[in-house]
Amino acid sequence: MSAAWGARRRAATWANVLLQAALLLALLSVVTLLARAHARRFDLTSRGTFTVSAGTEDLLRNLPYDLTIWMSNEMYATSQDRSLGTAVDRTLQLLREFELRNPSKIKLRTVASGNVDAVFRKNWPTVQPATVYFLADLGAGRLNKKAVEVYQLSHGDHATGELQQYRGEPVLSQAIRDLGGSTRRVVYETEGHGELPTADPRQLGVFKELLSRNEGVEFKKLQAADVKSVPPDCDVLCIFGPAQPFSDYEIGVLKEYLERGGSLLVALRPRVKTALEGFLEEYGVKVGDNLVLDSAQSNPTSPSHLLLRDFNAHDINQGMAGLTFAMADSCTVDPIEKGDSAWRITPLVMSGPTSWEETGPTGPGTRPKPDGKERVGPLKLIVAVEKPASRRMDEQHKTSKLVVWGSVSPFTSPFFSSRANEYQWTYIVNHFRWLADRRLLEIEHTKVEVTPLDLSATALSRLWWVAQIGFPVFGAALGVLAWFLRRK
Repeated sequence: MSAAWGARRRAATWANVLLQAALLLALLSVVTLLARAHARRFDLTSRGTFTVSAGTEDLLRNLPYDLTIWMSNEMYATSQDRSLGTAVDRTLQLLREFELRNPSKIKLRTVASGNVDAVFRKNWPTVQPATVYFLADLGAGRLNKKAVEVYQLSHGDHATGELQQYRGEPVLSQAIRDLGGSTRRVVYETEGHGELPTADPRQLGVFKELLSRNEGVEFKKLQAADVKSVPPDCDVLCIFGPAQPFSDYEIGVLKEYLERGGSLLVALRPRVKTALEGFLEEYGVKVGDNLVLDSAQSNPTSPSHLLLRDFNAHDINQGMAGLTFAMADSCTVDPIEKGDSAWRITPLVMSGPTSWEETGPTGPGTRPKPDGKERVGPLKLIVAVEKPASRRMDEQHKTSKLVVWGSVSPFTSPFFSSRANEYQWTYIVNHFRWLADRRLLEIEHTKVEVTPLDLSATALSRLWWVAQIGFPVFGAALGVLAWFLRRK
């Protein structure tokens, strides 16, 4: 009896194992079908090894030429620097991410002294250790090439191999820009009125570094009092937080620049008179003598540190729906109707419904609150203006563009040093891209809408067999097995 029981028990066990294997196979089939239809990549590494910036994403995905990259991961025979090997490995990972962004245009290959293909040999006579080689095919037989040594990309501990600084992405992406022969965008910043300088790391230094590395922007100074007009190579003219008045002559220089199709960005300090107020009113923007506060939609420790969620319809604002942008210490900037259909004056961002314009004191010991004379939100904080240029610099400058921010704080180094969301940086970059007539970056964020499952006809057929045949058969088999075991 025990022998018979043992044989039956073994048979039942094998049947159970086979049924479980069949169920697992069915589940894996369903997961595979779903993964193919909705593939996603996530970077869970602490240092963001597999993540590239929005600017680099845009550069790679819209690359207009074929790019071949060779990576030499050999090391110098006499080198005792262990961090160089770490940098080589990280650079190779980064270049693989570059290739994944546009595999039809970008081809990555490894190269060594004894393993050189004909194309590489035609362009470089030897292989240097720890070096990246770029070859751009611009068409019509035009080729551009460049080599970047890995030691230029990093700084680390020679003994432990730990990287203390790695700047591979901005250096390599700029090399790719240079290969295409693209001209650097030139941004002029005014000085002489107490503006916040981009050269000062404590002020706008981080902003300057990020825009230079990720967007290929070159910053230049402009003393408006010493020039007859803004130089023609200026893509965008910026005024960052002026604290002293502009003269009538300087205002005339700004007007002349705008009227010939220029692009101007003004970021203000609240309650600081600069003589720009009248100039901006001529172009449809009224600057308020106030400070916008919000008791609810703001940083809990400071009602002037606003959290903005109300974005109007405009090209610059694409992708910002549902996001929150941090903006501290802002005055109001209101659009003024010009009565001319050729003008487009758009408030970009508004404060929350519980905000108000504070015109009284806000210093230590005060408890500001809205009174009967002060407006209550939502209040306009950024305005964009477009108008036909009265006299064009060239055929590309048909429209004058102006963006006015009620605050300069989002451009400052403390903001960028502590920023938690990449889209906040991307949103600021899009202002410069719009002003310079460049393609705007996409702002990606988590979507809350439900996306219907979309499978091919073949996948749906397989899924039907698994759901309609596989699972019922498996259930029936489990029932038979249970009945068989209960007999004993």
